[in-house]
Amino acid sequence: MIDKELTVDEYFDDPVNTTMINERCIELALGLRYMEKVGNDNLTEVGCVMPFYGYCEHPIIDLFEKDEPAGDVQNVDAEECDFTGRDVLCLSTLEHIGKDDYDNPDIDAEKAIRILDKITNESNTFMVTWGTRYHNELDTYVKDNLDKYDWFGYIKTEEKVWKYTGTDMKVWDQDFDKPYRYANGNIFLLPK
Repeated sequence: MIDKELTVDEYFDDPVNTTMINERCIELALGLRYMEKVGNDNLTEVGCVMPFYGYCEHPIIDLFEKDEPAGDVQNVDAEECDFTGRDVLCLSTLEHIGKDDYDNPDIDAEKAIRILDKITNESNTFMVTWGTRYHNELDTYVKDNLDKYDWFGYIKTEEKVWKYTGTDMKVWDQDFDKPYRYANGNIFLLPK
């Protein structure tokens, strides 16, 4: 669907969220490739990420987004949305769902899994990413069902360098916040 490998020169470097020191540098670069492939007409974003970087020509579903940087941000629960026939982009959002992040009172570790299944079962295409070892239930579920996805990973090898690992299972063993801040392993899911 998209070219999965990035060189350091292709990373997305932006002062918003200091992208070069976290997984945003690779997620945004690959997210833009996905957006270029599918276009904006049928695109829905789960989690308000792209509008902070100037890409807001599509509906955004985010229950907790209060800043609403630009675009059509809908403060609704993704579990209640219909993604039928949509192209869904979800960058580093699922791992926060069902946890107490963003003052979420609805603690339910399985909710992220239900939303992932909803996206992958209903959408036309999807690109879903997250950092490993932040939401262990989500990691375990996806590892147990890898045959459902075209998946790949990246491992952080230096503070500002990521290595494309393809389907090497080592990506799943990378701790969050060690040895580098934020994600040290990042998962990307696409449809088979």
